[in-house]
Amino acid sequence: EKEKLIYERNYWTQVVGEHEGYRDGYFMLGVLEYRLGNFDEAENNLKKALVLDPFFEEGKSLQQKIIGEKR
Repeated sequence: EKEKLIYERNYWTQVVGEHEGYRDGYFMLGVLEYRLGNFDEAENNLKKALVLDPFFEEGKSLQQKIIGEKR
């Protein structure tokens, strides 16, 4: 499972490297980092997604979940 998550993270890292304004790419990185237990990285990626789309409810929801996990 962890290897698959890392593979997917590498894929999405490449995608956002090529398409910096891709909100869903940053969201996917946030999800994957969250699932890997990297809460700070997950939150950083979600912040980038929310800068691109401040009304992105799914991103806001995951960000709040991460904030709760960090406490």
